Amino acid sequence: NTAAGRPCAATKLEALDKVAHQPPVGGVLYRPQHKPGGAGWPADLVREYVLLYYRAMLKRSALKIFGVQILALALLGSCVISRRVVVGISPDIQSRYDIYPSIELDVAAVTGDEAEQIKTTGVDGYFSPDNPLRKRLEPFTVYFDDESTETRELHIRDSYWREWQKKKPSRLVVIADLPHSTNMPKDDPRIIFINIKKTFFTPPQIFIEVDPEKIVRVYKRPKDPRVESVPASK
Repeated sequence: NTAAGRPCAATKLEALDKVAHQPPVGGVLYRPQHKPGGAGWPADLVREYVLLYYRAMLKRSALKIFGVQILALALLGSCVISRRVVVGISPDIQSRYDIYPSIELDVAAVTGDEAEQIKTTGVDGYFSPDNPLRKRLEPFTVYFDDESTETRELHIRDSYWREWQKKKPSRLVVIADLPHSTNMPKDDPRIIFINIKKTFFTPPQIFIEVDPEKIVRVYKRPKDPRVESVPASK
């Protein structure tokens, strides 16, 4: 219970209490009658005792408050999610296609059943005209092309979240109408699902990057590739 060789407040309180109850030279006993500051307590000892007492109480209160906050996070865990979703495109897309082709991308909070329906429908079926599933999800839709490469953001205060949270979603789906190779794996990389139930380490933002044939969750904010490619002026 020491820091940098100095005793903590509780340890000093114990030491002071022992001093106060030990008879000094001359045989006079400094013993409080009922509380700190009682008969026989020297003034300087009373002041230090009271100061350290309240410091110890503050530390205990802070620990209690911290414990309540942790408990509240655990209890509210199923309904609190990251505050912002940021979507950008990778410069590798231009390297692959020589341009930034038109890309349509949806973001939506979904239930477990809706997630299974999306997997069954697939990307091509999902983006087909008049798809009832897509309409029902009411997704946040963004478009990228050769003239529009800037990152897009969806904040938790946007109206989309208010509607999605009515159904108590468990996942965030990001799905993009990207070109794909003939050897497409079983789990289509153009769709990703992200758990949005709160945990102790849920990040405040979710970063998504669109690559040539897949969607990737990244842990660094994506940037506009056109801005990044412009050399800095001297």
